[in-house]
Parts: sequence; C-alpha cells; structure tokens
Amino acid sequence: MRHHLEKEIAKKQAEVDALERELFAAKAVLSAYKELLKKTPQEQSEAASLPVNKPDLRVGSDVARAREAILQAGRSLHIGELVTAIGKENTKANRISLAGSLGAYVRKGHFFTKTGPNVFGVVGMKQQKPPTLVQDSLPMTG
Repeated sequence: MRHHLEKEIAKKQAEVDALERELFAAKAVLSAYKELLKKTPQEQSEAASLPVNKPDLRVGSDVARAREAILQAGRSLHIGELVTAIGKENTKANRISLAGSLGAYVRKGHFFTKTGPNVFGVVGMKQQKPPTLVQDSLPMTG
C-alpha cells in the first residue's frame, strides 16, 4: 500500500512540475507582450477615445494660487516668490510644503514644469530668458 501511494505522489508531483513549467512559460510570454505594448505607439483613434486622466486643481488651493501667480507674472518664479505671491509667510516650512506639492505635479507632467532649482513654471508657457549681466557695462574698480 505504501509503495502504491509513493508512486501516486511521484506521478502527481510530475504533473504539478509540468504545469508549473507551462505556467512559467506563459507568464514569460505575457510579460514580453506587455513590454512590447509599452513600446508600441498608440494609434490616433485609440488615443482620442481614451479619457484624459488629468485632474483639475482645486480652486483656492495653494497650488492653484501658485499657478495663477506664475501665469500673472508671465514667467517662472522661484519658490520664495511663489510663497509670497500666494499670501503666505516666506518661511522654510512654507517653501518646502509648496515645493513638494508643485514637484508632485512636475513629476506627473501636469500643470507645472521645473525650469531651475526651486524655480517653477506652467506647462505650455513660453519661458523668458533671465536678463544677462553684461560685464562691459560694469564700472572697473581697481
């Protein structure tokens, strides 16, 4: 009886092993298809039919007020300027908080861009070059 059970166990184990190999192969194929899909451009008709998952900014929020301040200034603003522009005290905590919130939108590609260290702009807004300092116009001291 024991010998018979051992044979049945071995037989079932062989079946399980074969199924696991088949499952492993199927998962590898599925993974390859997914990678290929990521690299394949979407067709125009497909892209138009998909909903855009781009949230709106909550009216009156610090982030919405920062966006309005940038648009009103017509240029990218440093985080210190933004904190002041939205009516908050320019403290380290307020700068860190607002920069973190804006940075989250930058990473997602929504609403904001980062044009320099702690300098934020609005997506699609033409960036003005900062004025350059001309050395020849400075008085020489010596």
